[in-house]
Amino acid sequence: MTDEAKTKYYNSHILYVATGVALPFQVENCFAQLFQEVGEQPSSEINMVEAKQSLVGYAYIWINNPEIFNLIIGKNSNGSDRIDHVDDPHWTPPHESLDEAISLAKEKAANDGKSFSWADETEIEDSYDRPQIQCLLPPVVTLSGYDYTDDQRKHLVELAKKNGEDVEIPTKGYLEVSPAYVTSPDDGHCHSILVARNIPSWVSERELKRRFALYTSDPTTKFKRRVNRKDVTDTYPCVTIVNKSCRLAFVTFDPSTRDAQFALLMTRKVNFVNPINKQKHQVIFGLSYAKREESRP
Repeated sequence: MTDEAKTKYYNSHILYVATGVALPFQVENCFAQLFQEVGEQPSSEINMVEAKQSLVGYAYIWINNPEIFNLIIGKNSNGSDRIDHVDDPHWTPPHESLDEAISLAKEKAANDGKSFSWADETEIEDSYDRPQIQCLLPPVVTLSGYDYTDDQRKHLVELAKKNGEDVEIPTKGYLEVSPAYVTSPDDGHCHSILVARNIPSWVSERELKRRFALYTSDPTTKFKRRVNRKDVTDTYPCVTIVNKSCRLAFVTFDPSTRDAQFALLMTRKVNFVNPINKQKHQVIFGLSYAKREESRP
C-alpha cells in the first residue's frame, strides 16, 4: 500500500457516529437536542448504515454548517483547538536564589575566560519564571444520552453474558462522534465519479443533481463541458444518465476534491419514491472505474 493510499482526507461537514444499539429516532433526538443547545437548526442528513437490512452500529451525519460541525467534534467554531495555558503545577524553582544564580554564572564565566552578557542574565531570570503548559478545554457542546428501550437493555444483558462479563447495564446510551474520513480508492476506481445502474425512469438528471449537490464543495462556480457534441455550461456535480435499457447514471464531482467519496458515505444506498404510487425504489451507488474519469470532462 502506498503512502497516498494511507492518507486520510477530511472535510468539515460529515461526521462518523458510533451509534451502538441506538435506533434512528434516538440518534435524531440526540442531535436535535444538541442543535437546540447551540441555538441553531442547520440542515442535516443522517445515514444509518445497514447491512442485510440490519443496523451495523454506526452512522454518517452531514451538517451544512462548518461552525456547528467544529463545535460537535470538540473544537472552537472556527476549527481551532480548544486549549488554554496554565501554570505548570509540577515545576519546582531552582534551589539557589536568583541573585546567587547570577553571581555564580558571572564567576564561572570569568574563570572560563568568557564574557557575561545581558542575554545570559535574561536567560537565568527566565528560568525562575514558572512555565506554562497547554490544557485542553472541554467541548462547548456535547451530545446528550438516550434512554435504552427494554429490548435494547435485554440485548445488552444477553451480550454481556455471552462475553462472560458481569456488568450492570446503565439506563442510558451515548453516541461517540468523530470527523469522517476517506482514503484513496482502490486501483481501477476514480475518486470523483459515482455510478449507479437501474435508475428509475421517473428520476431525472435534474433530480439526481439536486440530491447530490448537498455534498459538493462549490455548487456555484460554472464551467464548460461537452455533452452530445455540444458545449454546455454546468456546475458540479454534473449528472449524465445513459443507456435507456439499464438507465446508468454518472455523477461527476470536481476532481480536485474528495467530494464524490464523501458523498458516497451518505448515498451508498438511495431510496427514490415513485410520485404516482409512492413505492420506494432503492439504488446502489459506487465509485466509477478510472477509465470513465479519463474519458469524461
